[in-house]
Amino acid sequence: MQATIEEMEKDGTADNFVRLDSNNILVESFVEGNTNRWDASNDVETCRSLTKCGQLDSNPNCGYCGTSGKFDYDGNGADIKPSVCLDSKVIASYVDGYTNTGTHAPNKQRGNQWAKTSYDCKKIKKQAICDNITTCGDMTVGSEAGDLCGWCPSDSRAKVKTSDSQVKYDGVGTDARSDTASDKCPDIGKAVPQDVDNIPLFTKLTIAGTCIVCDEAVNGEAMGASGPHSEACLSSLWGAPFTDVSGAYSVGCSTNFYDPKTANLNHYRDVKKSYLLIASDMKRVVKRPIAMIMKKYEEKEGVHWSIRGVNGKYRRTQNIDEDVDKLWKQCFGENSRGNVADDFGKDGNN
Repeated sequence: MQATIEEMEKDGTADNFVRLDSNNILVESFVEGNTNRWDASNDVETCRSLTKCGQLDSNPNCGYCGTSGKFDYDGNGADIKPSVCLDSKVIASYVDGYTNTGTHAPNKQRGNQWAKTSYDCKKIKKQAICDNITTCGDMTVGSEAGDLCGWCPSDSRAKVKTSDSQVKYDGVGTDARSDTASDKCPDIGKAVPQDVDNIPLFTKLTIAGTCIVCDEAVNGEAMGASGPHSEACLSSLWGAPFTDVSGAYSVGCSTNFYDPKTANLNHYRDVKKSYLLIASDMKRVVKRPIAMIMKKYEEKEGVHWSIRGVNGKYRRTQNIDEDVDKLWKQCFGENSRGNVADDFGKDGNN
């Protein structure tokens, strides 16, 4: 004769059976101390009824799974990650940084997405929003992603930002105690090794509404960290001003970047590296040398520079060496020699 449920509960044999919860999910918890299957089933129900990250702090038996987006039971506080919470397969970064010192490798995954604390739960949820950003322009002003995320130009990925546009989950301070992966923006605040002025190319994440043309998608993909880059991007880098550390001399090239008669630097067109590195190279080989010559000759008696007073171009009253004069023509479309007031632009002075 088969025993009834009431009889099994009376003699304790009910603990030898598994059962289905209200969601028809098989409960397979083991007896641990005073905890029996019925208590475990109640914990499972409790955990799956949670709706907010903050509730985890008062429910130590529960956790949040970022890959499923659900709260679940975690074995009576034994820190047993449910097998149903798989590691994240979201790509965490694209390149390792323009100075080759970044910490992210290509195709790196986020890994553990099981949160036991409200901090990690909120972190995972916010990171997921930014991970879904594919181009800088996706961070529209006033949107959830626009308020939460910042764009890292050195790996073309969005990160959760702080109020001053730094990386929020950077693995230090409070975040050092987190059990989930931190974020890195490769080489933020670092200078390219060849930069004699040691000026970082960027010091903050790009915020919504301030994305530049080089961070726009090319054929639907964000290529700023790798290239090749659009003509609009390279032209904007060519025209962007370089200002020396004194702030007195600023050089931004006014020629058409793709005109072989002037710039003739089309080798950047198919370069597959960060636009930050290309901008640094343009500064190093063209703009900075011009600015330094301006500074050198300005300090000599009787030498005069026109501060973009004629057709937006610099001109000087004396000739300078051929190499710099060549750079000058690339950048401004005119040779450097000529009298500013009297014969600028006349035949024989170009």
